[in-house]
Amino acid sequence: MPRVVVAMIVAVLGLGTAAACGSESPPPNSPSGSASVDATATGVALGGAGCDLLTLEAVSAFMGQTAHIDNGSATECVWLTQTDGVYQLHLQIYSERTYYAPEQWGTPEPILALGQEAFLVREGVVGTVAGYWDGEHAVFLNYAKLVGPGEPSDKADALVLLLRAVSERL
Repeated sequence: MPRVVVAMIVAVLGLGTAAACGSESPPPNSPSGSASVDATATGVALGGAGCDLLTLEAVSAFMGQTAHIDNGSATECVWLTQTDGVYQLHLQIYSERTYYAPEQWGTPEPILALGQEAFLVREGVVGTVAGYWDGEHAVFLNYAKLVGPGEPSDKADALVLLLRAVSERL
């Protein structure tokens, strides 16, 4: 992978963490395609890692090309596609309310019936972001274009559907 692409990926990951957390550190445990996502295509191993909250098939369908897991832990997952450009889907889950700050992602709009204070930022500092606070978890799902055609905001509604699937399985 060219150094420029690697540098861009590192920069976006850093921005995503900074936007979600401000200056605080996270807890140590802590294009094209269809506008709809089949929630039944998502799967979960209850109590599993962040990457188990969505299947590769569901993520690939959302992104419109084959995705792979780039990085994952118990509280986050990063999926990438590199077929027609480089796109990233990043799931972050925090157990503290202090990490919930929708305005740090951009201008939030409310999402109905998805946790407390659920929001969608169609065009933010690191792409399109949806998130919520459920009284126990601050959850963020970010879709970013690193290189390639299309805008992440084109998939904002489908991103909300993926976040709903995560919420049902968390």
